[in-house]
Amino acid sequence: MRLTHLMIATALIALSGCGKTGGPQSKEEVAAEMEQAAKLKPGKYAMTMTVNSIDVPGAPPQALAQMKAAMGQAQKMEYCLTPEKADQGVQEMLGKMNGDCTYSNFNVSGAKLSGDMACKAPTGGSMKTQMTGTTTEESSDLNMKVEVTQPGVPVTMKMESSMSMKRIGDCAA
Repeated sequence: MRLTHLMIATALIALSGCGKTGGPQSKEEVAAEMEQAAKLKPGKYAMTMTVNSIDVPGAPPQALAQMKAAMGQAQKMEYCLTPEKADQGVQEMLGKMNGDCTYSNFNVSGAKLSGDMACKAPTGGSMKTQMTGTTTEESSDLNMKVEVTQPGVPVTMKMESSMSMKRIGDCAA
């Protein structure tokens, strides 16, 4: 479930970046740019998240097989995006993110988006993410390449994942 939360947070950050490419961008810059991006409409959404590949150099084959089996199943969920949460966009979520993150190369051109994010965890680990995809007011498709390092672990875990979400109607009253 922790992976699900990480993927959702990463996707929402990616959907917020707009128009600026190049050097580092702060949380505040990403949040300010979000104002120019298409906001998701309130309503009920269906989301599918899939880990397409995972590589942990040096991991025992049995352990890697278990990881692939656990993460290889598409995770599906439905959720209600309230008008209040739609208005907030990712600003509130950006403020609650743990760790020290930097953003760069965010670009939104029409419905296409791309961007990079690098985070340092309070525990000493780090995560680098490259994102590409498309987004509209009622749907998004996002592909992510993630590299994770942990203190005391001599290898970098690499993972490729995808997330697709689509508005499927109004929220139940």
